[in-house]
Amino acid sequence: MCPFCFSKELEREYISIDERYAIEMVRIPAGTFESSVSFLRKLPPEEVRLTKDFYIGAYEITQGQWLAIMKEWPIDEYLSDDFRAPQYELDGELYAAPATEIGIGDDYPVFSVLFDDVATFCNLLSVRNGLKPCYSWDENGYVVWDETADGFRLPTCAEWEYAAGCGTCKTRYYWGDEMDLRYAHSYMDIEPRTSPHLIRVGQKLPNNWGLYDMAGNVCEWCWDPNSGKRGDVLRDGVYIDPKGDKNTADMKFRALMDLYGGIHRGRVGWNRVDINFWEQGFRIARTVH
Repeated sequence: MCPFCFSKELEREYISIDERYAIEMVRIPAGTFESSVSFLRKLPPEEVRLTKDFYIGAYEITQGQWLAIMKEWPIDEYLSDDFRAPQYELDGELYAAPATEIGIGDDYPVFSVLFDDVATFCNLLSVRNGLKPCYSWDENGYVVWDETADGFRLPTCAEWEYAAGCGTCKTRYYWGDEMDLRYAHSYMDIEPRTSPHLIRVGQKLPNNWGLYDMAGNVCEWCWDPNSGKRGDVLRDGVYIDPKGDKNTADMKFRALMDLYGGIHRGRVGWNRVDINFWEQGFRIARTVH
């Protein structure tokens, strides 16, 4: 594991959904780290400070957990659309993956979920556990985050990056500088290429803070509205609790699904909140007030 990563048994909590499912969450301590994530990748690292502890899911939300809360997941209709199925070249031909290669099952991460539906999932889970929902919708139909609420939400990109790197990670990946498929899953790195695109959550080794699948499996929705900025809160050259800018038509997602970039330069993309792609899932977070 990365020698710079802070290793400690962190506090955990278990959020009950029903008699079958619970969500394990890990309490992440507040702290400061250097981040290189930027749309202009040649920029030097920026110092980021998170001032509040927060909980984050030890695992990505699974299909079983999603159905237990949302009651439906229109995946059959989605998978029938070959144009939007995952595609890659196989023996010189463009290959569209069938559903059996994506990974369907209660213990697989949920995918192809809209941002608004993810916000609804967080709100319903909050109400179920006696917490104040974090999200509402404004007159334009955009999601609004009430930061005073104690309910469940998505992590910000900064929180995701900090948690993935166990706070102070300075290596390319949270286990070191070389790719290690004991920690990471990418169907592009596995032969034959017909291996499942997704695997059951928790099958790879976790990072030092006990978080699984921070490298590979689904891309994960994060809060940050997309504008190419971290936000306006900058003190003495340090970004304080960055949450992105104010454009809520697009939202960022974060993952090491492409793997080549590592934690701090790995995949940071964005998508419109009203469009879903097969690779988009999420894990939940909650602020410690």
